[in-house]
Amino acid sequence: MLIKRIKLCIEIMMKAKEFFVVLANAITIFLRQSSPPPPALLRHGLYSYSAFPYQ
Repeated sequence: MLIKRIKLCIEIMMKAKEFFVVLANAITIFLRQSSPPPPALLRHGLYSYSAFPYQ
C-alpha cells in the first residue's frame, strides 16, 4: 500500500511539474507579445515627434 502511495505521489508531482512548465512558457510568450516597442522605434518610427517641429 505504501508503494502505491509513493507511485501516486510521484505521478502527481510529474503532472504538476509539466503544468508549471507549460504555464511558464505561456506567460513568457504573453509578456513578449505585450511588451512596448523599443525606444528607437518611438524616436524614429511612427511615433516620431520630429514630424511636428513647431510644437
